[in-house]
Amino acid sequence: MIAKIGFGVYAKAYKTKYLDIPVIKGGFNTICKEALNKLKIRWEPGTAEQAYNKGASTQVPVQVVVKLKSRLRRKIAYGSQQLIIEQGINAR
Repeated sequence: MIAKIGFGVYAKAYKTKYLDIPVIKGGFNTICKEALNKLKIRWEPGTAEQAYNKGASTQVPVQVVVKLKSRLRRKIAYGSQQLIIEQGINAR
């Protein structure tokens, strides 16, 4: 199956035996970052993910938050999950 996550952006999905809705393979977090790379959008992880990766925080980031370094005028979302742009800044 294929699931639409944005304008011109699709992801592979599958149906589980427990749910009737398609579930994205690899998880929404991974798919968002792959989509940004394929669209040639420069980005870096949000501050919460950077702090967790450095060991400064023990809280695991749940939502997909990124800082953009180039312009993105698309909304990437699937179901209730959405790519969040940190500080509301679209590009620097």
